[in-house]
Amino acid sequence: MKTAVFACNTLHDEITLAAQQVGFTGDMHWLASNLHNSTERLREALQCGLDSLNSYERVLLGFGFCGSSVSGLTTGSYQLILPRIDDCISLMIGSIRRRAELSEGHNSIFLTKGWLTNESNIMSEYLHSLNKYGEEAARSVIEMMYAHHDRLTLIDTGAYTVEEFLPDVIKMAAFFDKSANVVPGTLEYLEKLLTGPWTPDLFITISPQTLIDSSMLRLPD
Repeated sequence: MKTAVFACNTLHDEITLAAQQVGFTGDMHWLASNLHNSTERLREALQCGLDSLNSYERVLLGFGFCGSSVSGLTTGSYQLILPRIDDCISLMIGSIRRRAELSEGHNSIFLTKGWLTNESNIMSEYLHSLNKYGEEAARSVIEMMYAHHDRLTLIDTGAYTVEEFLPDVIKMAAFFDKSANVVPGTLEYLEKLLTGPWTPDLFITISPQTLIDSSMLRLPD
């Protein structure tokens, strides 16, 4: 069956490594990063990408539900496989439950190489506000946005060298008066996405020419 992966470029390193490890040889299609701050923009970009994949029989979606961004999409002539998970952070940690366990009672801002280099993060948002409003206002914006977060957590997915990025995370955390730590990630969920079997506890299988509505998007019990 002719198969493609359609995934966020933030997961590029992790999915590429998972594909190498399981011998996946299908085509890879990447969605531009920096779309997660707008549900509508992300949904529109997802739909545009899916509309371009009608030459395939199966599409493996390298995304979580991402809020309500997946709801309202329509599949094309292919079968769509969607991870039954809330977002990409849980996807790289392995499960929602494992994410909660690793948080250890903290409200963490999770980061990976992909998030640090491709997506908006606490530092890029501060610099944007700094340039636009000045230092005092920028500090106030970040304090308001992340008031309930107390820790920056770098996920060691195995797809990059943690030591290359950890010093910046530690500096960033200190700058915003938060703690920093590293937690182990896993490629297991992504490997299952690439190989199957796509069991209903972990994945949602969506038929061709189907409108995805919120009733389909149930998280695991």
